[in-house]
Amino acid sequence: MSVDDGAKFAVDLSRKSARYAAAYIIDGDTFNKSNLFELHFDCAPKVVEVLTNMDLKRTQIFEAKVHQLVCGDAPNTR
Repeated sequence: MSVDDGAKFAVDLSRKSARYAAAYIIDGDTFNKSNLFELHFDCAPKVVEVLTNMDLKRTQIFEAKVHQLVCGDAPNTR
């Protein structure tokens, strides 16, 4: 998948029913564990929890798209 700025990422939705998703920003051919993050949603207009080692500003561009995949509604705006 990709976002508006062209950044690509992969999302694991195997725990979607628990309102959880793991995502990985694809940045080159080598796995970088710092590009992995977890999102826990309450499916209200906000993200409950983001677990990552990266700058949270970097994850914000992906939050809306993942929120829509997990919660199945309009994108998250914050």
